[in-house]
Amino acid sequence: MRQAVLEVVRYDPIARHIYVGSAMGFRAEWFLNLLKHPEAEVDFRGRRWRVYARVLTRDHSRCELLTYEKSHPVLSRFLRFLLGEGIWEQVCVVRLEIPPYTE
Repeated sequence: MRQAVLEVVRYDPIARHIYVGSAMGFRAEWFLNLLKHPEAEVDFRGRRWRVYARVLTRDHSRCELLTYEKSHPVLSRFLRFLLGEGIWEQVCVVRLEIPPYTE
């Protein structure tokens, strides 16, 4: 089993979706693994969840990242400083869907 620490872009408790971003875009190993095997397990908020991963479109990713930037302005500025001004253009966002029957 492989493990990676991911940055949660947003959590939607009603839809039971966890949005995570890949700053390395399509080059990140965890991202490539999810493309090959979208059914995965994640530890989130002290619990282990079975999830199904879906890669968002570029436009949807951009919307999620703009929301993230508004919610976390200091961290967003730091990430831009650390990773470069064009960082949001290369970030891919993945929606991890927790099935409704999981409790």
